[in-house]
Amino acid sequence: MKISICIPMYNEAGIIAESATKLTDYMVNSAFVDYEIIFCNDGSSDNCEQILADMALPHVKVIGYNDNRGKGYAVRTAMLAATGDIRIFTDADLAYGVDVIKSIADIFAKSQADLVIGSRTLHPDGYTAYNSIRKICSKLFLFFVQL
Repeated sequence: MKISICIPMYNEAGIIAESATKLTDYMVNSAFVDYEIIFCNDGSSDNCEQILADMALPHVKVIGYNDNRGKGYAVRTAMLAATGDIRIFTDADLAYGVDVIKSIADIFAKSQADLVIGSRTLHPDGYTAYNSIRKICSKLFLFFVQL
């Protein structure tokens, strides 16, 4: 089963090399053989696209467009370009870690699920990396969205 990891990026030059390396290392060390990592450049004005091109990592593709169109458009573009049986979207900073990839693949392998949605609010450790101000802001944002 082929896995596609789709990552939107917008001006991520400061972190993109580390994220690409971490993802590639995880996929290799976790014995994933058939996979692709697709970075979708959402009209960045920094050199994040060139950084990835220069790294020439196997299984890594960089796609995108010149004008910034927003995260949703970048996710959609990457998902439509993906060829995997399982397609995962995560942020360029890998805020959810990389271990979730195997968890998601296992869910698909063991069930008839067509879609898996992750949420930090479902696990007690979901917000442990957040500082107090970020936790408060996240809770307030969620409150206003629900209102």
